[in-house]
Amino acid sequence: MFNKPISTLGGVQLPPIVRTVVPIIAFFIGLQAFAMSTPPFIMPSVVDIGARYLAIWVTNPDAVVSTFLRIVIGLSLAFVVGNTSGMAMGMSPVTREYGETFVKFLTGIPGLSWVLIAVLWFSNVEFRIVFVLFMVLFPWYTLSTMDAVRGIPQDYKDMVKSFRFTRSEFTRKLIIPYILPDVVSVSKSNIGYAARIVVVAELVGATAGIGRELLVAQSKFNVVDIFAWTFVLVTMMLSLQGLLLIVERTRLDWRDTE
Repeated sequence: MFNKPISTLGGVQLPPIVRTVVPIIAFFIGLQAFAMSTPPFIMPSVVDIGARYLAIWVTNPDAVVSTFLRIVIGLSLAFVVGNTSGMAMGMSPVTREYGETFVKFLTGIPGLSWVLIAVLWFSNVEFRIVFVLFMVLFPWYTLSTMDAVRGIPQDYKDMVKSFRFTRSEFTRKLIIPYILPDVVSVSKSNIGYAARIVVVAELVGATAGIGRELLVAQSKFNVVDIFAWTFVLVTMMLSLQGLLLIVERTRLDWRDTE
């Protein structure tokens, strides 16, 4: 399944990895071309950025791990609470009537506001950052799951009920498989949101993390470090996206991937 060709070039079948690698190579070629036409303090060489990128993983892994764990914990909490509340709201009209407006209200609060609120409310830095991630991300899980549950055809529900399943079996055999594509889809977006939010949260009060390192690099006008740390963050996000891709290819292999 993972080796299934998905594109061709001149009649020759290309493996899936090509679609990922070629755009990245093209991006860095363009970046290097831009660097050659501008001063180093505006756009440093890709070679310099690459050397610093590799050095970060060796000399400062603590900052990378700190940010990664914050993202994973925040995403995990938002995933569990958001999907649970979304299923409850999708299955219960009363719960949806009272909860939907509140959740939609939360989606209107920007991440920066949650950062400032967290600074005023909590003294623990780790709790602040996880709180901000949770408050920004869980409403999107809730709304997406709620809409997915409401979209289950009534015929499917009647068919499953004819087997006299318990509520837990009904959830496990119908609801979860049906909403999984929507959950995967919103998770892809939330991973990107989490990366942006955690950097902003780490700028305020964190003593370790990629956001903190970007702030230090900016204060020193170190453009190489800014790009290197940014690419480290992108690498982390791509690794999480890769895990989602595995879930998508294994649990949603019935979908057309051409």
